[in-house]
Amino acid sequence: MWRHVWLIAANGLRRSVRDRSILIQAIAAPILIALVVGAAFGSGFSLNVTVGIRDADGSDISRQIAQGLTGAGGDGIAFSAVDTDPEAALDSGAYDAVIVLPRGLSDSVLSGQPAQLDVVGEATDPLAQSVAESVAAGVAANLQTARVTAVAASAVGVPDPGAAIQRAVTAPPPLTVEQGEVTGTFSVMAYFAPGVAMLFLFFIIGNGARSIIEERREGTLPRILAAPVSAGSVLLGKTVGVLIVGVVSMTLVWLVTWLGFGAYWGDPIGVFLVIVAAVVAIAGISLLITGLARTENQADALTTIVALLFAVAGGTFFYGASGVLSNLRLFTPN
Repeated sequence: MWRHVWLIAANGLRRSVRDRSILIQAIAAPILIALVVGAAFGSGFSLNVTVGIRDADGSDISRQIAQGLTGAGGDGIAFSAVDTDPEAALDSGAYDAVIVLPRGLSDSVLSGQPAQLDVVGEATDPLAQSVAESVAAGVAANLQTARVTAVAASAVGVPDPGAAIQRAVTAPPPLTVEQGEVTGTFSVMAYFAPGVAMLFLFFIIGNGARSIIEERREGTLPRILAAPVSAGSVLLGKTVGVLIVGVVSMTLVWLVTWLGFGAYWGDPIGVFLVIVAAVVAIAGISLLITGLARTENQADALTTIVALLFAVAGGTFFYGASGVLSNLRLFTPN
């Protein structure tokens, strides 16, 4: 039995090697598409926002806030004083958003009244506006501290409320947050290359599985079954051939992206076991589709639909998902 199985599998492999379309789908296409995606997103996310600070109050408190902000900044975020109208500053293109310290800010803080900061941004750049709003929220938190201090100082009769406010605002925070940067933990190529390879794997394995329909149409299958070979040996031989093609395809894509482009998929033994498991799963799905289809065109259409549905649900075309989609992808081979 196994002799017949391996002969049928070897025959299927020879046909696959001679078929250029299978070689393109198995190796070239997944790597090329992963390269295109990597070129499009490989530079990662880059933040470059310039926030202007417009001091319309001109008081000691507003000047301290403006000086504190303009002396801050970090990677991708810069602050700069604005002497013109906020709208004109945005129109100049030098600023992505402007935080306005309005007139009467100091009086509101010293009297314990609510103070308001204004953020002016472009509707076409919501990211810069969100950054400016976050900074303004941090400033508002400090102003709230000053406001509470002013109310408390007035209630207990502190002779110099302004000095108490200054101490409260400039005091070091009781809790500090240490920030760290994590680098090198995500590779676009390592994410998209396996997903794209899995997509093409449906078509590769589907071609092998559909050869049963083709041989039945051409009359080859009845002649094979007329020989001293059981139907189970024929099916098993076709399946083994399909599995070998799928494992070789995924393994080559893995090796090329890993050794050639530095895309680390994980522990080699674990990766290979996952590849084998994924190929077996897709082979089972393809054989099921072949059993349900009456013609090659029906099998092609069903394979395309199922492959695209699994690709979308499994996150092949996009990164990150939440809710139902994040749970649904756990049930896909992608």
